[in-house]
This record gives sequence, structure tokens and C-alpha cells, in this order.
Amino acid sequence: MRLMILGLALAGWFLTGSLLLAATFGCFLLLGFLTGAQRVAFQMLMSKLIPIRKRGRLQGYRNFSGGLISAVLAWVAGNYFIEDEWLGNGYATTFLFAFLLTSAGLVVLKTMIREPSAVTSRPQIPFAEPMKQFPLLLRDRNFNGLLWVQSFATMARVRGPFWTVYAGTQLGLDGALIGGLFFVFLGSGTISNLVWGPMGDRGFKLVYGGALACNIAGVLLLLFGSTEIPIYSALTLLGFGASGWMLAASTMVLEFGETQDTPIRLGFVTTVEGAIAALDRFS
Repeated sequence: MRLMILGLALAGWFLTGSLLLAATFGCFLLLGFLTGAQRVAFQMLMSKLIPIRKRGRLQGYRNFSGGLISAVLAWVAGNYFIEDEWLGNGYATTFLFAFLLTSAGLVVLKTMIREPSAVTSRPQIPFAEPMKQFPLLLRDRNFNGLLWVQSFATMARVRGPFWTVYAGTQLGLDGALIGGLFFVFLGSGTISNLVWGPMGDRGFKLVYGGALACNIAGVLLLLFGSTEIPIYSALTLLGFGASGWMLAASTMVLEFGETQDTPIRLGFVTTVEGAIAALDRFS
């Protein structure tokens, strides 16, 4: 993943025209593929390191601090790297800085975190063999239900970028307004982790239901509101819902079935989500 980020930086500095476009598409394609693999590995590592009774709070605090750091770095990148064209190309410099940060994260992962051995694990099997086990996973009624909920929620989530654009058209589209709407959406999502995290320790199903309820309420406010108060309230609810959904969706799947099947379930859910999101955006 970090090499793809470095590739985006190098492409911005040294390529132009169709070569730049092709390199950018190639980096994003591989970045998406590797992100899916990373998600499975990270969630599996989290299930080993963090006890379930603390998983909600720690994830909530992590997402909260990560959101604040992301907001600060986005402000720095926009106001300094991009605005002042650092190193001749502000966007490429931003990707280089992201590459350095992710590299630092890998150093911490390698040197400061010791992965405990799995209690039970499957023997190594051919690459195509797990595909044959997907139908067996669906025999678990609870996991099957989660997969359906996850699929419908993913269909709604990929509409997220259009919520702000639609809200802007209702209030009069301009750059300052779009920035304010994004700030409300991202800010409310960041702060909401302090609520969703402790709630998750009492049950992630509660977080999942609350997040979807916030999304539904936010969409209804967008549909029927045409003034600032309901629209900003809608973006606040949608921010809450997005963060709660991410917290619960990445954790509930760890609680189904046998431990040795967890990586396969993670891969299955991630594949279904990615396929639905890609088809929905393409359509």
C-alpha cells in the first residue's frame, strides 16, 4: 500500500499526460486490492491483541485521535504543501508525506507489537480452496443475516460523497459552503467515536442499529429540508452514522463462528462489500 502511495508521488513529479493518467489508475487499482488484504490482516491482528470487552473503547479512541490527526494533516497539506507548491508539486509532496507516515507506522508495527500465536488455526491450503468454503459460511444463520445487512448498508454508504453535493445545491453551491458541510460531516463523525466506542463494549449490534438509524434520519432530513438548520443537522447525523457503521462493521464479523474461520469470514465480507461498492459506483 505504501509503495502505491509513493508511486502516486513519483508519478506526479515525473509523468505528464496519458502516462500520468495510466500510472495513477494503476496505483489506485493496486492500492484498492492491497487495502482489502490489509483490512483482513489488521482486523485479525486486532482480534488477537485487544480483548472483546475493551475493543469498542479502544477502537473509538483510535478513530477519534486518527480523525483529529487527519484533519490537521489535511489542513497543513491544503494550506502549505498544495497552496505553496512545495517541491514543485504540492499534491506529489502530500503523497510523499503520507508515504513517510505510513512507513513510520510499519516500523512501529514491526518493532513494538508482538503478535500472539493463534489458539487454533487452519493448515495451509491451496489459494482457490477457501472459495469453496464460502457457501458453508452462509449456513450460519447469524452470519448470513449480518452479510445481508452489511450489503444493504454498503449500497447506502457509497452514496456518501453525493450527500454533501446535494446539500450544497440546496443552499447555493460554493467552495466555502462545501468546505463547511464537509467539516460538519467529518467533525461529527470524529467526535461520535467517543460515543460509539464505549457503547460497543456493551454490544456492537446496538452500535450497528444506532448508526443505521442515524443514517436514515439524516437522509430524510436531506430530502425534506431546504434550509441551513435541517441540512447541517442531516450532515451531523450522517457523520455519526458513518463512523458508527465503520466501527461496528469491522468488529461484529469477528464474533461469529469458529476462530480458525475468522480470516475466511473477513475475506468474504470484504470481498462482498468491495464488489457491491464498485458496482454501485459504476452504475
